[in-house]
Formats: sequence, structure tokens, C-alpha cells
Amino acid sequence: MLRGEYDDEIEEEEYEEEEDEGEYHTFRSKDGSKKLIAKVISVDGDNVILVRKKDGREIEMKVSSFQRKDQAYLRSVVASYDDGVGFKAEEDLIEESEDVTKFKQAIAGFLAFGLVLIIVIVIAFLILQFLIQVLYTWFISKFAADEPTFQNAVKFSIWFSVFGILTEFVIAGITMVLPSVILIIIITILGFLFSYHWAYQRSYKDAGCMKFFIFYFILVPIGILIVITAALSMIWKMM
Repeated sequence: MLRGEYDDEIEEEEYEEEEDEGEYHTFRSKDGSKKLIAKVISVDGDNVILVRKKDGREIEMKVSSFQRKDQAYLRSVVASYDDGVGFKAEEDLIEESEDVTKFKQAIAGFLAFGLVLIIVIVIAFLILQFLIQVLYTWFISKFAADEPTFQNAVKFSIWFSVFGILTEFVIAGITMVLPSVILIIIITILGFLFSYHWAYQRSYKDAGCMKFFIFYFILVPIGILIVITAALSMIWKMM
């Protein structure tokens, strides 16, 4: 609320007189040091009211900036507004309200774009994990000629898995798509176990390994689909 939009302090007797004047209401700031005598003429759905002062000026005020008793009064006003009694339509709000709405839409669009970008990075990272943990390990286990090479492949897969899990937790904190990222982390751990088992078996023909490979290969696209679905859901809510 703008500090300059409040009326100057007046005596309590005058305050009581103003309360009795028709639709006008005396609003007080939270700290009680300022007050505003005005009539509510419109209610916005975003915790904002449009009021008219006695000098005819119309200003926007945040509901949360008033004392509790005034907020209770405004709740009753909102109830009347829902019934269509005595208020303007939303399109009649002052121009500043439209500017605020456009600004919020622009911010939402920017956040939606950023979220899509992050999700694309998650999917690319997941595919990279698949390539590293499965195809690379399979290549090493099939064509490497000495035991140290196998061990190095397994160590690389372990560190890549740890890095992947930490990265995905960070992404979870940024996007708040926690269930999706938890699934990706599970897939990462399964991929690590698969790589570990495959490298030490040294054979891609191992029956247990092939079953695990099929299971892992199915989980990867499922994880990607869930991440995309969660992202679209968040974008829909933001817009």
C-alpha cells in the first residue's frame, strides 16, 4: 500500500462520524498509525481492491495491508461481489491493474520457458547417463583387454552416478518436480548396479544382465515421460 494514499490522522470522534456515512469505510493500516476513508467499488481476484476516496480519486490497495477487522469487512464485501451486488466487472479495473496482470503473465511465461529448459537438460542428462552407464560399460566389457580397464570403467560409472544423483537433487530443488526426479535417481542407481554387474560379469550375454538391461531400457523412457508430464502440469498451473 502506498504510504501517501492514507488520509492524515484525525480525532476518534470524527472517525466515528465517518463510519456512519453510507458505503464509506475507515480502513486502518496494520500498525494503526494511518487510516483511509474510502468506498470499495471493485474487487480483483488477486487480493487487491479498488477504492474511491471522498475526493473522487480511485486507487488500488492490497487487502493484506489492513487490520484484521478491516480484512473481515472486505471478506463480506467479496461475498457480495460474488453475488453480483453493486460492483464493477473485472474489465473495469483501473489501467494499473491491467499493467500488473501483464507483468505477472510475462514473469509466468519466463518461468515456464526456464522450466522447459531445465526439463530438457534433465532429459538430456538422463539419456547421457544411459549412454555412459550401459553402452560404454558394455563396450568396455566386450573389447577391453585387461582387468584394470574394467575396474576403471566401473569407477567411472560410480562417480558419474554420484554426480548424477547430486545434480538431480539440485534440479529437484529448482523445479520442485520432486517425484519425477526421485524416479530419475532410482533409474540412476539401477543403471549403476547394471553397469557394475555387467562390467564384472564381462559378458553382455549373461541372462540376468539382459533381463536387467530390458528393465532399465523400459524405465528410461517412462522416467522421461513422467518428467515431461510434471513439467507441463506445472506450466499449466503457472499460466
